[in-house]
Amino acid sequence: MSCDSPIPDQVLSDVHASLPSTPASLGHADLSESRFCFKLPKSIANLGREEDLTLYNCKHMEHLHHATSGRSEGLKTCSERTNDAYQYDEDGDLVLKRAATEEQPRKCIITIVHKMATDLSMVGQQVWLGALLLCDFILHYSALFEGCSVLDLGAGVGLTSIVAGFMAKTVFCTDHGDDILKLACMNVERNRHLLPTSSVQVREIDWKADSFLKTDFKESSSLLEPYRLTDGDVDMLCSCSIILAAEVIYDLELTDAFFCLLYKLLLKTPTKIVYMTVEKRQLFTIADKEVVSPAYEHFRENLEDLCGIDEGPVRFVCSQVNTSFPQYFEYQRAKELELWKIETIFPHG
Repeated sequence: MSCDSPIPDQVLSDVHASLPSTPASLGHADLSESRFCFKLPKSIANLGREEDLTLYNCKHMEHLHHATSGRSEGLKTCSERTNDAYQYDEDGDLVLKRAATEEQPRKCIITIVHKMATDLSMVGQQVWLGALLLCDFILHYSALFEGCSVLDLGAGVGLTSIVAGFMAKTVFCTDHGDDILKLACMNVERNRHLLPTSSVQVREIDWKADSFLKTDFKESSSLLEPYRLTDGDVDMLCSCSIILAAEVIYDLELTDAFFCLLYKLLLKTPTKIVYMTVEKRQLFTIADKEVVSPAYEHFRENLEDLCGIDEGPVRFVCSQVNTSFPQYFEYQRAKELELWKIETIFPHG
């Protein structure tokens, strides 16, 4: 065996390291499937099919049924159960008590097909904690997204685009590369029942090429045919009022390209607001002989440069968002996980 071509280092998201995944029944051995159960805020109604909402408690209820039924021997009488911590009905079934004034939260399920461990260049094919934080933000502040157009940059497998699609009128789920765009398309279709009134479009945007912002964008050979932007797409994309980006900060060159693209988009009217998550990942390097966070530090430098730009009367304002809002997805929300807001201030009139 030749050792001339070393195997690239593999990275695994904390999401997939802690949550169970099953092989996807798609004929692809390298794909996995995860079911993300999450609570629905009261502000979102009529979402999901009844069978999907029931699946969340299915396993738990099967366990209770197995523990309290099908056993004719050894069952206590009703009088013997009066002192138990749990109460049972005449058939021996467990009686679940619920507070009359407390409304149980509705739950929903999103099914995501993804890859497990990948090399660094393919990490978009996994789900990361920043995507779950951004989903929590979208769910809690759902009124901000109602009826609007959303651009999701570096959307990966499409989780945040799907959640934004619960409320938004149109969502552009964008990334670069055939494999990742196919995964995003697959996931949008698998969760189409959650998007009855919205349009989630999977499109390709290469951050290093701004041809889609020009009139000759169709001549770019780098755009993949199934995901190529149309003239109408470009007009709608540039008029989006909200831009999302979940954990796209991990490579210095890509970070520069991201902020360059963001700058061009923010200069276009109408006013846009960017919500992006970033995790401050620390590492120890022999060269620095200390713990550093180069990707995060480079992100902050780009953020400061953007806020320092003065395009005449146009200003860019950046602020860190307080992440104490409720958690709807199940994950560990660490202090290293941050949410940032960027907006353009245009002159009045």
